[in-house]
Amino acid sequence: MNPVVFAALGTVAALLGMFIAYKIYANARIPAAKGSSAPEGGKATWTFLFDSIHKYVGIIPVNVLAWICDVVVDKILAAAQWTIGAIATILGDGAASFQVRKVRLQIALSILGLVALLAIVILTGGTL
Repeated sequence: MNPVVFAALGTVAALLGMFIAYKIYANARIPAAKGSSAPEGGKATWTFLFDSIHKYVGIIPVNVLAWICDVVVDKILAAAQWTIGAIATILGDGAASFQVRKVRLQIALSILGLVALLAIVILTGGTL
């Protein structure tokens, strides 16, 4: 079956379902509320007691913990991230200068290494 035809049939089915639901429920009456749904008497005392317990034991500590994570921990992690990134950038730039093709620098470092090896050989009596 062609995907366009398949999508069109699905769309027609959805529109047909909405039309049928509209015809069935468009003129339906919504019943009026029968009084208040707020608790009264002893039920209200227990309900509001549990609401206040939930507020002070559940909601406020979670909000404080969320604030600590958002403000304090986030700032510490951001500072650590920037520090590690800066160190990596500095070390990477320093190492890159040795990897770039600079003939004079490479020859100078090779001669310096050769001189250091010869100095070690001469100072130790001919053995490394």
